[in-house]
Amino acid sequence: LLLQTSRRTGAETTMSRKFVADALSPPNMNPVEFKMDLEDVPFDLRRHLQYEPPSHVKTLEFKDVPFPYSPEIQRNFPGIAYTRPFRLLSDEGTRILKSIVMRYKDAHLKQNERNKCLRGLGYLSKWVRDFTFNPEVNKIFADLSLQPLSPHNGIMNHGHTNFGEPGAGRAVDQWHVDSTDYVCVLILSDMTDMDGGELQVLQMADATGKFFDELMVKGVPKSKVETVNYKGAGYCVFMQGSKILHSVTPVLKARGPRISFVQSFSNRNVFADDRTRL
Repeated sequence: LLLQTSRRTGAETTMSRKFVADALSPPNMNPVEFKMDLEDVPFDLRRHLQYEPPSHVKTLEFKDVPFPYSPEIQRNFPGIAYTRPFRLLSDEGTRILKSIVMRYKDAHLKQNERNKCLRGLGYLSKWVRDFTFNPEVNKIFADLSLQPLSPHNGIMNHGHTNFGEPGAGRAVDQWHVDSTDYVCVLILSDMTDMDGGELQVLQMADATGKFFDELMVKGVPKSKVETVNYKGAGYCVFMQGSKILHSVTPVLKARGPRISFVQSFSNRNVFADDRTRL
């Protein structure tokens, strides 16, 4: 799809062109070990979504700007770093999604290099797949990023779910940058009386490559770290996690594990930098 926009400066007209690919379509087959459960309650946008936009967004210049964006901010937008926590799912939607996660936990939970995680829900659950590919849901994140986004083409990333066990004595997630361009991190656990499990973000843009390696040796400067607290289950943070260094602190005390459901997105602008890392 070719989109054309023109800008007139004095007597001259400059033409900028942006090629935007079609959004990713749902897969038409599953790996043999992932049989989709067609008995899930259908995803119902009116009942399961409860979008309450964030009041502010942190840009890649690490300045808070109000959302929705003003025309001036849109013209000079340096890119999103992360949002303030905002409500995404209703109580019913949160309950259904958490029940889906717990249904598949025993059979598909894995230990990776950072934490325990559940992958492949986009193959296993019809509810998760319909939620992932719903155009109105995806428009939320396109509006926040000011970019034409699509669910990431790595289907195993759809509904990637992390588990942070209380009292484990280690960070739920070590300092890292994400392997996909943008992510939405949605909390499914009861945060009441939880001590720890907080998102921390380094206020330095694009802390990757050699700079990242140096930080891992010298340590992350505490003066440049902001702590972000989720309000509760059904709330999320949307971030350009491939460009910002972030971590999740240890869960010291909680009523149960810290469960975060992660959706990954990529830019449909074919000339945008693809930061996917395998």
